[in-house]
Amino acid sequence: SWIASSVTLRDRHWPANTPARSGSGASSTGDTPFTGPPSQDSGSVPDHRSDVCPVESLARLGSRPASTPAADRGTAVPLHRAGLPPTLGAVADDVTGGTDLASALVRAGLRTVQTLGLPSGPVHAVTGGEVEAVVVALKTRAAPRDQAVRESRAAARWLLDAGCRQLYEKYCSTFDSTPAGNIGPVTDALLAETGARLTVVCPAFPATGRTVYRSHLFVGDQLLSESSMRHHPLTPMTDSDLRRLLQAQTPSRVGALTIDVVRAGVAAVRAGLASLREEGIRMV
Repeated sequence: SWIASSVTLRDRHWPANTPARSGSGASSTGDTPFTGPPSQDSGSVPDHRSDVCPVESLARLGSRPASTPAADRGTAVPLHRAGLPPTLGAVADDVTGGTDLASALVRAGLRTVQTLGLPSGPVHAVTGGEVEAVVVALKTRAAPRDQAVRESRAAARWLLDAGCRQLYEKYCSTFDSTPAGNIGPVTDALLAETGARLTVVCPAFPATGRTVYRSHLFVGDQLLSESSMRHHPLTPMTDSDLRRLLQAQTPSRVGALTIDVVRAGVAAVRAGLASLREEGIRMV
């Protein structure tokens, strides 16, 4: 399975003790299907959190790999202390992609909760206060632009009000969108919510063959515009240049940080981003 964690999915319409259900194939947008195993303790989450997907790591948080030499281990420090807010808040444009993101965060060692839609209560009431990351999975990918912006801003405010220090926007790794959006308008809205002057836009997902090279998006060995996404019924992707795709959706200036700069190392990337920021570029 592509999920290396125990995942329990519930929403408002499922009975409280319904175990997780597996997907049955990739969606038309190219997302990885949900094939995670049902949780072994599907009744462990109280009914008042029935709109939450707890994603629990199989490994104990804060521990180090057993192969680490004893002299180098030191004292294990938990990644999260009870009572502290989550560090990372993510706004996802759909549920399957949100689950991909939540699973990746768990595999990186973060205690993560995914919600199906925007919960009505505060974050601590939903998560129990024992998480480092929260993923809010919306259904805004093909929604009308104004609706997508409104719901994404509401999710961002909910996460920022909870104390999240970093906001992550999750969109499809095939950049599903039209000239009207929704990726550009939602990105503009989240920049406004955070007050950030610049953000990095990178839909690469190498595990599923989605890579970016010199601002062009590839699906496997094909340019996006030559892949099956060219014939998508809702969001046909006939261009592979992410700069052109994004610039058509936003009044913000779009730029690029080339592979040459990335290969030059961290200091070069920081300097490159600073230079682009000074030029008035807001999306890189």
